[in-house]
Amino acid sequence: MDKYGHKNSRKLITSDVAAMDFGFDISKNEKTVLNFMQNLRSAMRPATLKNTYGQLNSNQKNQLTAFLFPFTDMGKFDGTKYTDIQIMQFLKSGIHHGKFKGEKLSKDPVKKPIEKDGFDYYPYSATQVNQLTKKLFGITIAPKNYIDSDGFEIARYKDGFFYILSPNTGSSPAVSSPQVDKLYSLGNGLYYAEFVIYTTTGFEPDFRNYLKSIETWSNTERSMSFEYRTGYALLKEVVVNGQKSWRLVRYSEDGTLLSNTEIAGYQKKILK
Repeated sequence: MDKYGHKNSRKLITSDVAAMDFGFDISKNEKTVLNFMQNLRSAMRPATLKNTYGQLNSNQKNQLTAFLFPFTDMGKFDGTKYTDIQIMQFLKSGIHHGKFKGEKLSKDPVKKPIEKDGFDYYPYSATQVNQLTKKLFGITIAPKNYIDSDGFEIARYKDGFFYILSPNTGSSPAVSSPQVDKLYSLGNGLYYAEFVIYTTTGFEPDFRNYLKSIETWSNTERSMSFEYRTGYALLKEVVVNGQKSWRLVRYSEDGTLLSNTEIAGYQKKILK
């Protein structure tokens, strides 16, 4: 191999399916290369893992899209390592950016907001807050004040209500839509999903179906959106009031996927 320069060779791509390190500049063709790698990594899944997303009916696909919507822009979440402050930050951001459409979470119409240092803290029933966190994550958060890592109070608890900070900034007008394209059953109601987040450059009043599967989108809606991020979610299928739903176990939208080794680890835990 010496005559082919083997001694001076280098890896062009380093990956264990989950993470990638490129040995060359992809800046001019980043989207094309990343899409190719996303498809390549998925193709590296063991034959025992079958993509079952195509077996879902239209309503089930819409439900999955709507469930994942509140988590877009969350970054990362791991149900084995979360903290209550992380959940409260998620709630604060979600309220501000309108992520909880259709959920029973609203400002109390009677109680007045608390003003502190020029910021307003609006009252939300702790019952409503914990009903939402129970639905999304299967957890509840403690009735207490919440201070972030910078020492800034983002929520205050008083008499059965969380007074949650309302930022003095406008929310993003862009709309995001998480679209699952691969769904693998790991056993015992645990699923691994890979998705693409589509977004718009600004407010688009005609982009009405962002909470539904891309299969329902009109040509106009397709033309006004573009691929923004990719990621994965570990989901637990649950039954609530006789209806099937989902709970989030783990989430990432930074372009990485779980490796085959990590997926096998979750499957082993199920079998124990």
